[in-house]
Amino acid sequence: MVKRISAIIAALSLALGLSLIGASPALAEGDSNSPSFYQTPGTNEVCQKFTPTGDVTTWSLSSVSLPAGMVWTKVIIKAGNTGAGGQGPEDHGYYTDATYKYPAASADLDWVQVSNLVATTFSHPSGKNISHAIYCYAPAPAIDVAGSASPADQTCANGTLVGGSITVVITTGVFYTIKDASNATVPFDAGTGVTGALAPGSYTVLVSATAGYHLTSAATIPLTIAPYNGDCSAPVDVAGAASQTDQVCTDGNLVGGVITVTITPGVSYVITDSSNAVVPFDAATGKTGTLAPGTYSVAVTASSGYHLTSAATIPLTIAPYGDDCVQLDTHPLVDPSAAHVQMGCNTAGSYTLTSDQQDPASVVWTVNGSVVAQGTYSVPSAGHFVIDAAPGPGFGFAFGTQSEWIFDFGTPTTCDLKTLALTGSNPDDGLLLGGFVVLFGLALLRVSHRIRMTRI
Repeated sequence: MVKRISAIIAALSLALGLSLIGASPALAEGDSNSPSFYQTPGTNEVCQKFTPTGDVTTWSLSSVSLPAGMVWTKVIIKAGNTGAGGQGPEDHGYYTDATYKYPAASADLDWVQVSNLVATTFSHPSGKNISHAIYCYAPAPAIDVAGSASPADQTCANGTLVGGSITVVITTGVFYTIKDASNATVPFDAGTGVTGALAPGSYTVLVSATAGYHLTSAATIPLTIAPYNGDCSAPVDVAGAASQTDQVCTDGNLVGGVITVTITPGVSYVITDSSNAVVPFDAATGKTGTLAPGTYSVAVTASSGYHLTSAATIPLTIAPYGDDCVQLDTHPLVDPSAAHVQMGCNTAGSYTLTSDQQDPASVVWTVNGSVVAQGTYSVPSAGHFVIDAAPGPGFGFAFGTQSEWIFDFGTPTTCDLKTLALTGSNPDDGLLLGGFVVLFGLALLRVSHRIRMTRI
């Protein structure tokens, strides 16, 4: 009986032990010191272990490299353990995306969410030395992208049908293939996304996303290029025009004339000279080079799809320059000046010739036709003087500069004592007259005094 009871107790103990083992996820999932313990199922996440040397209390991802096409997912810092293979309270985890918060938070594992794992310096809240770090990464999530395409219908330009086109929106991560109704591939410009001219009809644009991107738009875009709806055979009215400039003189050199034709779509020109030789012109500006004086002819024609409304021939004449073409010399300007002082009763008159230049040769002076040097000249007797000034060698006069003066010199009409006493026309004569009057008065006073003395 005792043996039977002992066997039952043993069986119950075994069953209880097995049930406890099955209820312990930590022991079932493996060693928490192993990187694979933290890899999130179904995400292709990879975890690796880093063991620092020496006493280290902080650590960062700069110590390890991130494989191409991957992103950091989490870091677990371990600063001790609670037994061999046991996940203890010393495990401290950091993450950004909750998808990779694995295993879930528990009493044995702390999790802290950070905005940027690369910019974070990791440590354990206890301040203990780090025994090792588990760092994990996973493939970068796909970026959402969308494709887009649009058609341009056939048009009519200047009487000619112009094919339509298809434009795809060039977007990073989006790949396009354009097919026509016969399933032939239609090329397009990789920079602009525009095809060449296409005939009216149905087209299909196939859209796909490249690696690392997720297509959010339709994978197939059907398009139709409609034909031009109208009569494209009617010609467009155009007119030609041409003009000329004559020969000119520039800095003493003759410069030929120029013919200019008006550049207009649908209009063609041919310029010929009097010998029927073709004269070239610039296709952008419509201008010829310099041309010699003479007669020229401009033939005007309309291109296909255009109708010329102007004259088909435009005669032009480039006239020669109508004057002497010489180089004008430029000289320093000089301003001449002449002034005079009239004669007095007992003084000579004078005139002075000068200029604003220090060089006395800047002006050629002539007095009554005789060349004289600049300076002051005395006029002792009455006379008529015509003074002319001309620029000296290497000098010039400004427009409007006075270059002639006429001075008439003569003695005063009356220079007698009575007139001088009343007028004092000459300053020197006035002084002499004043002195005479004073002496005369003193003489009278002396005579008067002697007369009184005699009477007494």
